[in-house]
Order: sequence, then C-alpha cells, then structure tokens
Amino acid sequence: MLFKFASNLASGLVVAGLAVFALCGAAPAPPDIITSLHFQPGQWQMSQSMNLGPDAGQVQTRTACFTQAQLQADATAPLKPSPPQGREAVTCDTRRLMVDGMAIRFETRCAMPFGVLTTQWQGSVSEMEFIVVGRAQFLHRVLETKVSGKRLGDCPV
Repeated sequence: MLFKFASNLASGLVVAGLAVFALCGAAPAPPDIITSLHFQPGQWQMSQSMNLGPDAGQVQTRTACFTQAQLQADATAPLKPSPPQGREAVTCDTRRLMVDGMAIRFETRCAMPFGVLTTQWQGSVSEMEFIVVGRAQFLHRVLETKVSGKRLGDCPV
C-alpha cells in the first residue's frame, strides 16, 4: 500500500523546511526531466511538516483544485507545498525527476538569501495519493520535510 512506504521512511523524514516554502514558487519542470506522473485532476488535500524552523513539528494542511490543464503544464503541481501565510515563496527549479512504478525521486534547487539550497526528495506516488520526503543540509543541520497528499474528489463547482 502507498502509505506503508511512509512508515518505512519515518526515520528518514527529509528536506529543508525552507525548500518546502520554495517549491510552490518553482517554475514548470525543465525539458530535461523524465516524468511519467499522472495525477488525477480534482480537489486535493496536501499536508506538510518539517523538523526545523518556526513551524517545526506542526502539520500544515491545505486543499487545492488542480485542472487537467494545470497538471499537463506542471505534472509536479500537487507535490509543491504552499508557504505559510505571511511568507513569500522563493524560486525553485525541479530537476532529475525519476518515476519508476510508484517510486519517485527528484531534486529541488532553491535560490535563498544565503545561496542555493539543494534538496533531495524521494517517496511514493499514484494517481490518487503521494508521500514525499526531502533532506537538505542547512547550517550544519539536516532539514527534513514531509509532504503528502490525496485526491478528495472532483473540484467544487
């Protein structure tokens, strides 16, 4: 089952808390990325948490509606968390996307005030749900973030 993967990764929760905020500002995937993601359009619920920073230990949940056109333009849209209220997104590029069955791996590079923050992500995906964790080195600490999502149904009219 998809979320069984989450328990296997629990000890290795991953990614830079700052990179989480950065993902939502990321540009569409560059053409060198190999993707076979096929998320179903509709209303999605995404949750995110991180181990460091002002929101450490808190689970933030939001819903978003993704149209077929949005998913065709950016297949990774559901994987991208939103910045907390009052914070701006930073610019990130998604690179080296690899999907093998239900397994997914990718990298994000985010322009930060202190330089570029590179985060390695891995997880599990299907058309209806996903879980990814990322890890980045920041100020001699490992920043870890978990992002999960599931399709709730059709978008409200």
